[in-house]
Amino acid sequence: MKKISLYISALVLGAVAMQSCDDNWVNPPMDVPTFPAGTEANMTIADLKTKYWQDNNSYGTLIGLADNGDSITVIGTVVSSDKSGNIYKSVILQDESAAITIGINQSDLYEEYPCGVAMAVNVTGLTIGRYNGLVQLGTTESGSVNRIELADFAPHALIDASKGKVDTISTSIAELAAAKSTADKIKWQSRLIRIDNVRFREAGQPFTTGQTTSRNIVDEDGNSIIVYNSSYSDFAYDILPSGNGSVVGILSCYRDAWQILLIDAQSCIGFDASTPDNGDEEKPAGSNELLVNGDEGWTYENTSNPDNIDYVWKWDSSRNYLKASAYVNESSHEAEAWAISPVIDLSVATAPVMAFDHALNYLRGAKISDYCNVFARIEGTTDWTSLTVPTWPSGSDWEFVNSGNIDLNAFVDKKIQIGLKFNSTSSNSSTWEIKNLAIYMDGTPDTPTVPDTPTTGKGSESDPFNVADIIAKGSGTSQEAVFVKGYIVGSCTDMDYTSATFTADGASNTNILLADDANCTDASKCIPVQLPSGSVRTALSLQQHPENLGKQVLLGGDIAKYFGQPGFKNTSSYKWADGTGTPETPDNPSEGGMTFLAGDNTDGMSGWTIEDVTVPDGLNNPIWTWKSYNNAYYLNGSAYGGTGNAEAWAISPVIELTGAMTASFEHTAKFQTTLKTACGFAIREEGTQAWTMLTIPTWPESGSWTFVNSGRIDLSAYAGKKVQVAFKYGATAEGADTWEIKNLHIN
Repeated sequence: MKKISLYISALVLGAVAMQSCDDNWVNPPMDVPTFPAGTEANMTIADLKTKYWQDNNSYGTLIGLADNGDSITVIGTVVSSDKSGNIYKSVILQDESAAITIGINQSDLYEEYPCGVAMAVNVTGLTIGRYNGLVQLGTTESGSVNRIELADFAPHALIDASKGKVDTISTSIAELAAAKSTADKIKWQSRLIRIDNVRFREAGQPFTTGQTTSRNIVDEDGNSIIVYNSSYSDFAYDILPSGNGSVVGILSCYRDAWQILLIDAQSCIGFDASTPDNGDEEKPAGSNELLVNGDEGWTYENTSNPDNIDYVWKWDSSRNYLKASAYVNESSHEAEAWAISPVIDLSVATAPVMAFDHALNYLRGAKISDYCNVFARIEGTTDWTSLTVPTWPSGSDWEFVNSGNIDLNAFVDKKIQIGLKFNSTSSNSSTWEIKNLAIYMDGTPDTPTVPDTPTTGKGSESDPFNVADIIAKGSGTSQEAVFVKGYIVGSCTDMDYTSATFTADGASNTNILLADDANCTDASKCIPVQLPSGSVRTALSLQQHPENLGKQVLLGGDIAKYFGQPGFKNTSSYKWADGTGTPETPDNPSEGGMTFLAGDNTDGMSGWTIEDVTVPDGLNNPIWTWKSYNNAYYLNGSAYGGTGNAEAWAISPVIELTGAMTASFEHTAKFQTTLKTACGFAIREEGTQAWTMLTIPTWPESGSWTFVNSGRIDLSAYAGKKVQVAFKYGATAEGADTWEIKNLHIN
């Protein structure tokens, strides 16, 4: 660990600014505040955090006197600035031993406590605690630590602009991944750090997507850490740099996961744009990979596009595929649209071929070539040449199949573009999804081809792989829709395989380790298994079910590289030794029923009404809104930013239930405090006022914005009646969550 020391000799209060994160600072003229004589620290920040540490992720404790009866004073340097808007209502104080976040309910704190000044804080009488794992100072509210009003904090603080000493600690992702103990958390939380020789996995995309967004930096070994970006920052829509460089920021955390808070856009230093931007590995020589982690370089041309459709082609970042559809507002529309690739150079090709994975649904027996086609053209020309696709999907489900090798020999020595053409009519609009498009220069795929899905024999449900079989295949192998049987022996508690642990204590909620021996404690004899949000994670997670340790289980999913190892991802089913397992998957909920709040509808709330019962003070936005993210739409409920209780209802138009029907919808909520107690789904008969709350079978997992299906909600008590349904949003002083909802199906 290397320490970069910077000294601030003189700063003007309210005018000190962090010019960039390349460790250069501005020294304004003299005339500065200083500490009164005798101002000294009698405790380090590390000792303060140690004294009041609890293993709880959320608590608050009033700070008392020192052992000798004196007030406790800590002195450090302010190493943060909220000027850019990325750090919110917080000041970070750092001394030689550690750092701590001070939550203050005030914006523009950089004017009161500029970055680089020394600050002495009499912490006696303040509250110290952890909020979602992060130690911070503030005030007590509902037994936890919360932001303190500036007027209440100011009497506890003194600043001295002549003594600031900013230490930026150089570290690595691997070092932080190994920092798991209490002592490590005390040492590292809230420190100003610098990580060199990293790249952004999402390079070329904006820092945010219009809401607070987690991006990732990756080192040369594939280790990664989250960079957390606020949509309120002044660089929210700047483009993430390409290549390798350094990142400087405050090391924060969410529970046990580290994340970096950038101070400003200049926190990204020296990115050279010379290294690959996407994926955890360099692209194999002799291939061009497109539509893997985004649609960078692709353009879209709508030859025929109805006025009420904003797009036909779009990249779905939540599922990593390119999608075409002209089904909007519950009806098909006539359209012709092209997705056109960036230029591909075949000058080094000997026998080029192209392949991709694709799915096609709602074709309804029509001829594929009437709706979907693939073309190529030479750069600079307008004439397209039709290409033969060996394998097409069934047209009636969402099953991805590989296209097979598409011959490009006619274009050797040329620079070309690929065109994906989609057509629809007013009577029928299918949906075409495409991902993992690759062009191989010598006709031989650079990665192993995906074997056929076994229905019998090795890898089938009746004859599953064991763990040794998957390890023997190597980390470069992928195979979809197979089965593996083994014993749950542990989990990876951090973001890499070196964090493998063989206990249920402190286990991860998002993965497990599978072995052929129930007593295995050797990571080299295990495979990591991804647990997607939903019923699979709820059932298998060691964090939720410590009793699963040592149990044998049969899993369905995909063999794929995970944590850099041969692993198992997209886990979709499980079966215990007693035969119990995955709940039966419901039929397509939209088939033959009604759909509301459609995720592809720009006006998805048409016919809905909003009833605000209680609006908290200070809330500047409506609680319920129809929002979009990457051209996908959803109902958004949030009272974040307000103070006090909130209650608001999003109410459907009248619905006639012709029989014993059910409801289901998709929803997500990354940050959860009061979601399951204050929010809900309700129904009432037409013309009545009282709502009946209904049970939601499946709630989303916290920690991500992954949509999950609610499960079927029984409406049979209202069969034959006209009803309204509603989503109730609630918040309290304890928390104001954000709840996102789409695709409400009633059938």
